[in-house]
Amino acid sequence: QLDFRTEARNLDRFRENFRNDSSVVFPETVGRFGPRPDVLVETFCEGTPILRYVRERRGDRAVLRRLCRAGIAAVCKMIFVDNFLHGDVHPGNVLVGADDRLVFLDAGIVMEFDERDHEAIVDVLSAFIRADGRAAGRFLLADSKRRRGGGGGAGALGGRRRPRAGAPRRGGRGFLAP
Repeated sequence: QLDFRTEARNLDRFRENFRNDSSVVFPETVGRFGPRPDVLVETFCEGTPILRYVRERRGDRAVLRRLCRAGIAAVCKMIFVDNFLHGDVHPGNVLVGADDRLVFLDAGIVMEFDERDHEAIVDVLSAFIRADGRAAGRFLLADSKRRRGGGGGAGALGGRRRPRAGAPRRGGRGFLAP
């Protein structure tokens, strides 16, 4: 993390994007303490690491189904509605709160996608939904070749990491936003 002010802005934006979603929580920045380039104070979010939570409830299919749907809905909203994706979602950065809400931590890396990125994501996801792994592979290869030949991107479906603090945003309001 080079500048915690960027993470603070990301957290504020995620909190705004999910203000009407009761299944997802992001820590809140504590404004009276910064942020500064080297310090970020945020609210403490209590919860169980997601892998432990799942392991402890492996027999409760209804709870796990609800948790899975909430996670999928949150990520799809980030990609297709908000065009602002948490770029470091892994089990160490996801908790499940006592109220069974998903808690996303460490918002220092985010990604935004352009129209071609969204088209590639839709193509690959559609192929997986149809259980057509070969088509998904072809779409991934085509996207990777496009990026390699076009001189841009972070790899297949890689999106773009958020530009430096203060730089203008790419994209619009989101791929599926009205």
